[in-house]
Parts: sequence; C-alpha cells; structure tokens
Amino acid sequence: MAVYGETLYLNNDGSRWKFYDDNPDAYVVVQYPDGSSKVRKVDFWGSWGSFSYCQVRFRGVAIKLCPIGKSGECSVVTLTEEHLKKISEKKARKAKKADKEAWAAQTCREEDLS
Repeated sequence: MAVYGETLYLNNDGSRWKFYDDNPDAYVVVQYPDGSSKVRKVDFWGSWGSFSYCQVRFRGVAIKLCPIGKSGECSVVTLTEEHLKKISEKKARKAKKADKEAWAAQTCREEDLS
C-alpha cells in the first residue's frame, strides 16, 4: 500500500486506488432505474485495460460500475435492473449462509449442553 498526494494505492501495480474523503472523486452519483439519483461513497477505483470502474455498496452488497460521465465534480454511474437482480441474488445467498451458520451454532450449543 502506497500513498502519493491524495491517492492511496491498494496494490503494487497501481490498478486499484482510493481517494481521501475530501476529494470529489471519492464519491459518485448513482442513477437508479426509476430516474432518481443519490451520491454514494466509492470503496475503491480500479482499472481494466484502458477503462476505469468503481466499487460501491448498495444494500450491503459490493457492486462494480463504470462511470458514464460527470455531474458537477462527481462521476456518474448507472444502476440497471440487471444490477438490482444480481444484488437481490447476492443478498439471498448471504441470508442463506447466515441461516446455516446460525443453525450450526445452535446445534453445537445443544450438543454441548447434553
């Protein structure tokens, strides 16, 4: 991890980086399918070939989006219906895993008591 100016590089080859909170690039404007928009904090930026992407969290799920333009000083990204479907699937998998872990913990406690 290296720090240069206002940028924190997360790996050795420089393909993932993060900006400090006072930098406008630390935030993006997310446009939702219903036409509304909201400013969200970026987990990190990354590069893929000659393109950049950002990872943001939506409903507790990390999702990678490509910027499509600028709104003031912030980049704009679009969240599609397909993204929302993937987010719902990931949340369902997380909930199922949590249920299994809770069941396993309860079973272990019951075995310890007997």
